[in-house]
Amino acid sequence: MRAHQVRLVQVAKASASKLDGYIILSDTQQPYELHTEGYFPLSRDLLQSGTVPRLGRPHICAQRWKGEVLDAWISDHITEAFGPYLGYNADETKRAGKADGYTCQGHPFLYPLIAWGWTRDDCIEYLYRALGVLWRKSACSYCPFQQKQAAIDRYNRDPKAAGFTLLMELNALAFNPRMHLFSSGTAYDLMLKSSNQAALDELEQLLRQLQWAIYHVQRTYKQLTGKNGKPTSIPIAK
Repeated sequence: MRAHQVRLVQVAKASASKLDGYIILSDTQQPYELHTEGYFPLSRDLLQSGTVPRLGRPHICAQRWKGEVLDAWISDHITEAFGPYLGYNADETKRAGKADGYTCQGHPFLYPLIAWGWTRDDCIEYLYRALGVLWRKSACSYCPFQQKQAAIDRYNRDPKAAGFTLLMELNALAFNPRMHLFSSGTAYDLMLKSSNQAALDELEQLLRQLQWAIYHVQRTYKQLTGKNGKPTSIPIAK
């Protein structure tokens, strides 16, 4: 990117609230650093909120921490027409179909990899030829949509990320015992079954560093009318 004078802008959420806007971490044609931690990361919001990423729709993580931030910067700085491009590959036509319901400043998304017929394997092969690296699929370490074996492999490679994931889940479970990370169960059980002692040790170390508190958790119930006309109730956390 430096050799071709490509402008790279890195932006991040300023806080959990959309009203606080975004922070520009870098805006240059000579980039040397990737700000992978952002400014106010999703992990911080989840810890403060005592929750984990939601499994049900809509999947708001990417929308709030990526889409809203990028759209806000584009609105402030870009006036001419452009792409925008999304790197969904030919194996991800369903994802592209869902994304077609959105636009960026009124411009529909373009999918060059799908147009070229490139699958994920084609992309991995190209990156390996160009960079000599087998590129792993990116995702947050606490993403609930990881495949089971991929999550096990990742947590074995990175015990620190695994320990933080366990801490986030434990924090959420303390407020709601049903708030486990994966649809199939807890991340803690996954690491126990995969004998990831390094991750469990990292969790214990994190717990020793933190300040503990006692909360009184209450739940109220809002009464609604069901399809049959009979009253029904849904729990609302308080």
